[in-house]
Amino acid sequence: MARTKEFDTDKAIDQALEVFWQHGYHKASLAQLTEATGLHKGSLYGAFKSKDHLFQLCLDRYISMTSQAFSPSGLSAREYIAKFFEQKLNCSSSRKKKGCLLMNSSLELAGENKDAKRLSAMLAGVEANLRSAVETGVESGEIAKSVDSEKMAQRLLALAFTIEEMGKLGKDKDFLVNIANGTLKELKIEY
Repeated sequence: MARTKEFDTDKAIDQALEVFWQHGYHKASLAQLTEATGLHKGSLYGAFKSKDHLFQLCLDRYISMTSQAFSPSGLSAREYIAKFFEQKLNCSSSRKKKGCLLMNSSLELAGENKDAKRLSAMLAGVEANLRSAVETGVESGEIAKSVDSEKMAQRLLALAFTIEEMGKLGKDKDFLVNIANGTLKELKIEY
């Protein structure tokens, strides 16, 4: 007779997510994962198959927690982009120290085939969402017609990376705002 599962899978994923976010994929040890989730090694592998599978579930959870699609947001293009960067500029100091799990993982695992494609696709989704906002803003006249939506989306994604990474290095908000304003002024967004 099979044993019944005696733990909350969602809670275990949330707890493991914090370990991966704090330490990265490679430095997250089995001991840290079992301590955070409260599961023994056998139970952890029985429930999640492997460290890699658990990491994939954590990435999925993180994306679902942090992604907000432009079109159903109800915000104008400029409001959406401003809110996207406002969240990056105004995050808590503990969140700032950790950075963005998706971006951290993309940098950490860039040369590894198994995760690089998936992470690249996730980042492409963020970029596509930003591009959609810019395109909508150009079409509505809210953003100047001279703005190339594809190039602007690329710069916005790079700006997000820069803010996240510089924040992890301890740069203060004034420094980060200055960087943000350099790119966002073309969209008439300023902090």
